[in-house]
Amino acid sequence: MGSDYRDCALAYFSWINSKGGVHGRSIELVTLDDGYVVEKTMANGRQLIEKEGVLAFFGMFGSANYSALMELVNERNIPSLAPYSGSMNCAQKLAKYFWLRASYGDETENYRSN
Repeated sequence: MGSDYRDCALAYFSWINSKGGVHGRSIELVTLDDGYVVEKTMANGRQLIEKEGVLAFFGMFGSANYSALMELVNERNIPSLAPYSGSMNCAQKLAKYFWLRASYGDETENYRSN
């Protein structure tokens, strides 16, 4: 699922860039694989911030991984956009975010009502 999510984002970002980007700046998506290993998520997060100079995190996968990264994201005051997690625990920890997915509770309730 992560590869599909990334590929769709890349297609959209490519379209945005073909139109001149955002205020004349192109969007670049840097992707690192953590294999759902929390320690690797943290190492990747530090690398993206310290070596790549990322502006924001986008499309993070895995509630446990994302929850662990929250401290670093909030500490460095980095926006987090469209994480793929339904964990309200993660959503409540974030300082700056744009959430894309419904909570697990909302998904379950909607499933039951259909």
